[in-house]
Amino acid sequence: MSSGILKIGAIYNLNGSQATLDVPSSQGALIAERIITKKGGINGVLVDVIMRDGASDPETIGKEAEDLIVNESVSVLIGLSDTDMVLPAAKVAASHHVPIITSGASSPRLPKEMPGYLYLTCFSDNAQGSLAAEYAYKNLSYHSVSVIYDADMQYTTLLAQYFSERFKELGGEVIATISLNTKTDLSSLLTTLSSRDQPDFYYLAFGPEDAPAVVRQVHSGTTATPIFGGDSYDTKNLTDAVLDTNGDVYYTTHAWFGEHNLSLEVQDFITEYRIEYGTDPTPFAGLGYDTVMIVANAAGYIQSGADIREGIDQVHEYQGVTGTISYENGSTVPKKSVHLMFADGQNLTQVENRVPERVPNP
Repeated sequence: MSSGILKIGAIYNLNGSQATLDVPSSQGALIAERIITKKGGINGVLVDVIMRDGASDPETIGKEAEDLIVNESVSVLIGLSDTDMVLPAAKVAASHHVPIITSGASSPRLPKEMPGYLYLTCFSDNAQGSLAAEYAYKNLSYHSVSVIYDADMQYTTLLAQYFSERFKELGGEVIATISLNTKTDLSSLLTTLSSRDQPDFYYLAFGPEDAPAVVRQVHSGTTATPIFGGDSYDTKNLTDAVLDTNGDVYYTTHAWFGEHNLSLEVQDFITEYRIEYGTDPTPFAGLGYDTVMIVANAAGYIQSGADIREGIDQVHEYQGVTGTISYENGSTVPKKSVHLMFADGQNLTQVENRVPERVPNP
């Protein structure tokens, strides 16, 4: 569509276990709508973001997706930050031949679930797991690790798998792999760890609701042992946990909005976000913003009435606030750099930002 208003259905978990990631993402999506409106559109295209709360409940998410497509006549769905949460919406979207772009669900296996309809804005878990393994082994000379993960989430299970595969490929030793049910096993974690050989570091794959408690638990007994984790760590609750324990934590994430970032797009985004919400944006807010911008750009590439997927496939080298985004060679997963953050109980700094040297197959 070369001009007009594009209706975007946005589903984010504004309540429940996923809210710490999804609320900022939803806010970023609305900032994108605001900036596009101020500019008078992108290639003549304005957007109407219709926001719905998935309440961290797969059944609710599926119902909201159905309503947005059937009753609101949206052209595309966006949102959600977890594999188990995005699938109910994706199944509904594909059944109606409507594409969905997840801003933060990072499983590289997702597109195979709904071929041709499910796109990612974020990098994939095999990419972030690889970057963490490469940095730990090559930059820090950590050669042994114990991997602990939440067995009840596909995200955490796959992230632990991809990290372990890359770490062992580099020559590292996985001393132990421990699966937990956080509702029943967390209290016994220290006892379990004390009976094992001590590794150079721990890789802890947990969701945003559980990660702070796990970090506190591990560092309360092994304060000298560094921790690595994934993008679910990028919440204020996790930062507070690091400050409480004064332990070293590294985690991969999607962006770093530090003062050194002089991109005009990033600065405009930060300014608008601060004005609207009175705080600095998180990387997940950036993902929500970029997702709406991708859709708006895609709509500008096609003629009215055309399938918007044709436009998404034409997005190449889009300079988003979370990095350069391209969908190439028919892939619905963009090739993006991964940011690695370091928190030492006093400061949060970015120590790496690059594309991994090698990424395991999904």
